[in-house]
Amino acid sequence: MKSILRIIFAVAAVLVVIPAAQAQMQCYQCDPYASSCEESCWYCQIDHIDNEYCEQYNVVYSTCGEFRGACLNCTPTWQETSRQNVGTYGSSWWVPFTWGCDHHRVDLVTETDTSQCNANSAYWTRTTCDDWVDGWKQGPGHPDCCDGFCGPYLPCPQFSCNHYHSCY
Repeated sequence: MKSILRIIFAVAAVLVVIPAAQAQMQCYQCDPYASSCEESCWYCQIDHIDNEYCEQYNVVYSTCGEFRGACLNCTPTWQETSRQNVGTYGSSWWVPFTWGCDHHRVDLVTETDTSQCNANSAYWTRTTCDDWVDGWKQGPGHPDCCDGFCGPYLPCPQFSCNHYHSCY
């Protein structure tokens, strides 16, 4: 009798730990650039302030494709179609016994999915902001990556700055 009770308690404990085979992701988390059309999700029929609490009878199960109308049917092939510089700035650094600076470029980059994988054509292109280091200087003293010079007397127009750190 004790062994039967142990088996019953063990099975009950496993059933409590295993979640129901329903969608675990909320539909507002579906990413039109990354989620597949068949990916399961759920949402609450009645809006709640915190989007976390929803009575079970108000839960609606769906897919990212049905909910968003924008989702992936295949793996996108992103190709850069344009790049526009919008910002340049300098950032200082210190390593033992010397100072330096990095010169940053901030570019607005547009990419196009040549495979046209998204169910919604509005998502065949995407725009990102690319912040990258295109040069640096090292001491003595505190070098300035925005002074227009590569070295003490060597002019470098790329070492000028408009101090924009973002594309937006």
